[in-house]
Order: sequence, then C-alpha cells, then structure tokens
Amino acid sequence: MMDHIWDTFYTGQRRMARFPTAMLTGQDYRLEFAGTPPQKVRYGLEARTGGTKILVPYPVAGTY
Repeated sequence: MMDHIWDTFYTGQRRMARFPTAMLTGQDYRLEFAGTPPQKVRYGLEARTGGTKILVPYPVAGTY
C-alpha cells in the first residue's frame, strides 16, 4: 500500500482500508481486533435476502 500523507514522522492513508469477506446471512458473528479498534468503521452487506448480527467487543467500556 502506498503512503499518501507524510506528517514529519508518521505516514497515513487518505482512503479507508478495505477488507472484503464472504459471510452467510442468518448467522451471528463476533469481530475482534488484534490491536486498538479503529475510530471509524463502515460495514456493508450486499444480500438479496436475510441479514446478520455483528458483535464488536471493545476492550474498555465507554472507550468509544
């Protein structure tokens, strides 16, 4: 991935990273992050029928 922003020490991205995945509708999922959860997350579901539930546990209550 290319660096789009250089801020003297840190590099950053202008676009959000994408992680497409295939999921079955009608099931519950648990999404855990290996590190600090991001401040902005966008989910999308493209399905003709059904839905799903995604649980995102945060390390500290009230963090976000």
